[in-house]
Amino acid sequence: MNPEALFQNLGGRMIEQSPAFHPPVHKSQEGTPFLRQPGVAVIAKPQVELANLQPFLDGFDSTLEFSSYLSDATPLPSGTQLCKLAGQTCYASFSPKRTLNANADRYFNNIMSSGHGSVLEHANYSFFLYGISRSLTHELVRHRAGFGYSQLSQRYVSGRVLRFVERPEFQDRGELHQSFLQRIDRAHAEYHRLAEKLLHEQEAGTAILSAEAKTRIVTDKFQPEDMGLDIGPRTLATYSEIIHNAGKVFWNGPMGVFEVAPFAAGTRAVAEAMAKTNAYTLIGGGDSAAAVEQFGLADKISHISTGGGASLTFLEGEVLPGLEALRLANPPKKD
Repeated sequence: MNPEALFQNLGGRMIEQSPAFHPPVHKSQEGTPFLRQPGVAVIAKPQVELANLQPFLDGFDSTLEFSSYLSDATPLPSGTQLCKLAGQTCYASFSPKRTLNANADRYFNNIMSSGHGSVLEHANYSFFLYGISRSLTHELVRHRAGFGYSQLSQRYVSGRVLRFVERPEFQDRGELHQSFLQRIDRAHAEYHRLAEKLLHEQEAGTAILSAEAKTRIVTDKFQPEDMGLDIGPRTLATYSEIIHNAGKVFWNGPMGVFEVAPFAAGTRAVAEAMAKTNAYTLIGGGDSAAAVEQFGLADKISHISTGGGASLTFLEGEVLPGLEALRLANPPKKD
């Protein structure tokens, strides 16, 4: 089956010249929304303007016939054209003797067999995916290499916009399907019931939820009922001095529950110390990255990565699957 027919059979459609698969949203009898297939849509892709090269090509000796590069009779998709231009730029292959667009397949096969796949990195596409396992996306985020990910936050998004996903093996089996519907209805109802109760208690000033109700600085030992929610002034002073005198600083993980204002002081102060120091500063981890963004200090940090666990693993010298795959695919050239 050719790609176009497969695309149609899977329910794909073109929206403003970009492919997309959008599955229907189902609802249980209680109104709980769920999906049965994942969705994906291309939301950004290369746009190539070869005509802008005209003055550049015209600037060479006319006997080279470089201007003919713009008159290739076979059009290519923008991403393909961009990668082909990138590869041919390396050798100034603009003359009529170059590989023409009609033979692009042969050209790219030669590129990949020669281990020069770096030219393929020029074409970047952004996909919007949903209805897939969070465990999958979490692993991709932690071990990302050559890709950039933004992932739906479970911390800052209301439960009203979240949806369940039914596994394929449940969908055509009556008993399993009914069990799935019953479970999502129970989970949906219980989530909202607990959320409403917690909000009600918080608004009423219940001590277990009020940050100001029972907060103290511990200088000796924690009591069984205590909960550590931020660093204290002594620890903060020690950390700030170390950061100030350091040559390089790697920060992974906030100091406390910085999302709650009374417990944000430690994380804020460490972020400010990182911003003021002359050291090279590196932040690894989504929560730490979110903290410096929240405090308006992200532009003062040398480098920020959302890969917290992956960054630590890399610094420990362990193998990251993504990087290892790239290393094996692009072995170093021997002299």
